[in-house]
Formats: sequence, structure tokens, C-alpha cells
Amino acid sequence: MEQRLKTDYLSPCLIERAIAIVLIIVGIGVSVAIAAWGLRVAWVHPNIATKERPIASTRPQSVKTLPADTKISGQDKSSTSDIIRRQVTVFSKIKHLGGTVTTGWIYSDGASQVPTKQYCYYSAVNADLSSTRVDIASDRKPLLNVSTTHVPELEKALTKCQWWN
Repeated sequence: MEQRLKTDYLSPCLIERAIAIVLIIVGIGVSVAIAAWGLRVAWVHPNIATKERPIASTRPQSVKTLPADTKISGQDKSSTSDIIRRQVTVFSKIKHLGGTVTTGWIYSDGASQVPTKQYCYYSAVNADLSSTRVDIASDRKPLLNVSTTHVPELEKALTKCQWWN
């Protein structure tokens, strides 16, 4: 036996509609009041929202440098234990059309005078705040198949690579 439901009893009456409208209005009003209160607190007490902390500052230690033509006596030399015994990379950056051309000089250790490898790349920040890096040269030689869509004016970018003399 099949039962049928009468829809006459399911339609909302005037009182139920009025209660629904009142609840919606109250909900919107409470939301606006909470937002206004939050903005007022942030406006009147801005350091509560940001939790500012004092920045500790220290003076950099002075570095003693000697002119290039100065001869160093045996007493003034540092011991070999002071040399960085890891691979060291020095970076040079130059702005280029919405991005940066970066050159890296790789030294075998801290005592090396000439880099063992050099490379150059273009990087730019994307709309989503990520970044794109495109390698454009290695050891003074431009890389093949570099996408010109990712590197604007590739030839000018290559001239901005800072190679070791």
C-alpha cells in the first residue's frame, strides 16, 4: 500500500516566515556589530593586533682590512684552521625588467682565489608570490634552449651576468 503525503500541511504559514526573517536580520546585525567591534579594537589599540616587539640591535664588529699591496708578516697570518673548509658561493644581483639576474661564483673553499664554477640565472616573482628561476648561462657560456617567454630580453639579461675576470 502506497502512502501519499499531503502538501497542504508542509507550506509555511505567516508566523513561521516572520520568525525566519527576524532570525536572518538578527544574525546580520550581530555579524556587523562584531565586525565593528573588531575594527574599533584594532584602530584604538593597534599594538594588540600586531604584537609589536622591540628589535634587538647590536653593533657590527669592526673588520680590519689591509690594502691589497700590503705584505703580511708571519705573525699577522691567521692559522689554517680559520679557513672555511666548505664550498663557498658568492652571489651578485642586478635588476632586470621585473626580475633579477643573479650570478654565482663557486669556490672550493674559503682560501680559494678563483672560482671553480660560475653560473647565471634570471628570477622573477609570480602573481601568487612564488618565484620562477631560469638558468641562462654557465661558465660564461649561454645555455641552449632557454625560454624567451620566461626571460624578457634574454640578450640583455646575459650581458648583466657578472663573470669573474
